Amino acid sequence: MPLEPSGEKANNIVSFARVNGESRTIVIAPRFFSRLVIQPEDLPLGKVWSGSFISVPFAVSGEMYRNIFTGELVDFIVNDNLPVISLDKVLTNFPLALLERVI
Repeated sequence: MPLEPSGEKANNIVSFARVNGESRTIVIAPRFFSRLVIQPEDLPLGKVWSGSFISVPFAVSGEMYRNIFTGELVDFIVNDNLPVISLDKVLTNFPLALLERVI
């Protein structure tokens, strides 16, 4: 299922989820890199994504996801009464995220 991005960089992100019973996976991938970075060798990490989010309508309070690329745990915040993932947090150390539900 597609996940809706919001914020200043909403047009620079593609995201979707796969839900199968209790198993849930979220993919977050940037696009149009040249619009995100100043220097060609820079990666679109961290503060580049400040103020941008991915809405996750199926998220449940207390649920945690693990980014399989970095091992980092990701939780949700509430923005405009919707559970969202903050892109500046999930894309801090690696410019792509594959999140698997762990709790």
